[in-house]
Amino acid sequence: MGRSASRGRTTTVAFSPDGTRVAYSRVSSEIRGAGLPSYDLWVHELARDTSTKITSGHSLNWEAVWSPDGNRIIFASDRDGPSNLYQKAASGAGKEELVLKSEEEIYPYDWSEVGRFLLYVAVGPGLTGKLWFLPLTGDDRKPVRYLQTDDNESHAQFSPDGHFVAYNSNAAGVSDVYVQPFPVAPSGKWKIGSGSQPRWRRDGRELFYISPDSKVMAVDVTTTPVFKAGTPKPLFTAPIWAGARFVSRYDVTADGKKFLITTVPEENPAVITPITVELNWEAGLKKR
Repeated sequence: MGRSASRGRTTTVAFSPDGTRVAYSRVSSEIRGAGLPSYDLWVHELARDTSTKITSGHSLNWEAVWSPDGNRIIFASDRDGPSNLYQKAASGAGKEELVLKSEEEIYPYDWSEVGRFLLYVAVGPGLTGKLWFLPLTGDDRKPVRYLQTDDNESHAQFSPDGHFVAYNSNAAGVSDVYVQPFPVAPSGKWKIGSGSQPRWRRDGRELFYISPDSKVMAVDVTTTPVFKAGTPKPLFTAPIWAGARFVSRYDVTADGKKFLITTVPEENPAVITPITVELNWEAGLKKR
């Protein structure tokens, strides 16, 4: 376990598809509305230990989602009223492009493996989230409501094969993780465990999530010929930062062995920084 090279208050984090870079949001010196600090998106190259700022201005820029090829990033920004969706080259080159504008606050969650769909949440009255997906290819690019429920939904992510979505819901009165088919959700529903922020391993055989007592949980799953889930097991305890319920506070590499977690250090609660956790590190020592 170790701390990242980032300095200052950091909020959302996201590994690139190949695991070589991290997109993260960090407080800046700019002030936005109501005297609140601005946040910019940065991309950190792990091998070179260098960071590039890809946004600027008096706004909150966060919750980055990588394109499948790692060349572009879609993110949320409140630069023009409520939080809308923009995209930009991951290198920082060029201008931001508006992806979707809404009267509600919207935050991106996942870009499907073949690049066809974007999963996102729209936050309505009473801070109630509803899951939608946006087609990114073809002629019809209108948003589509994914789940037709009155529940509070958030933190959705496509399975690697694109046939399922893992997400949060308070359908049972508490925050639970569920999996349903995509794009036709009513054909099945499976409860995975109590917690939030599900993440798939790249091979689709394991799901991770954060338990109510801040443990990173792992569940063995199969998606073919039918969906099945095993018994959740704790991997480690992580003091994850719980603020802002609709954005993501951790991410995991494609192989499921490294986690990047936004946490509040006990020695200075005012500074929020990421930590990294590597699993199966003992195996690496044996090879030396």
